[in-house]
Amino acid sequence: MARLVLVLAGQARLGADEATYRARLRGLDGALEANLSGRQDLAQDRGTAQLRLEPLRFGAGGVQ
Repeated sequence: MARLVLVLAGQARLGADEATYRARLRGLDGALEANLSGRQDLAQDRGTAQLRLEPLRFGAGGVQ
């Protein structure tokens, strides 16, 4: 059974009225990459998030 190692790096900022964040996820030796970003209006308790998954790259002899 193959092991799936994921690397997550990111940052967050909490302001007086808003919280924002960004993160990057990598796995499968770079074959899997995703970016996450978002913000939250603290007064209105409403926010948005965006997840972008880069195209998957399959290599010969790799995980399929």
